[in-house]
Amino acid sequence: MRKDKKQGYPCEAVDQRKQHKICRTFDYFRMKYQLDDFVSVRFDVVEVSGDGQCHWIKNAFEYQDAI
Repeated sequence: MRKDKKQGYPCEAVDQRKQHKICRTFDYFRMKYQLDDFVSVRFDVVEVSGDGQCHWIKNAFEYQDAI
């Protein structure tokens, strides 16, 4: 969420660092529930602007292997 566009668009907040953290969280989820390594996953981003508008970005980024 962003109050206004002075700080950029809300989707820009999901940078490489956050994408990496989300992928590591998914790795933990997959391990905890003993899911196969080949389970399909899609990462979406929903951005909300200060005026209440929402924009759903389907498949916003790809899974990133741990480095």
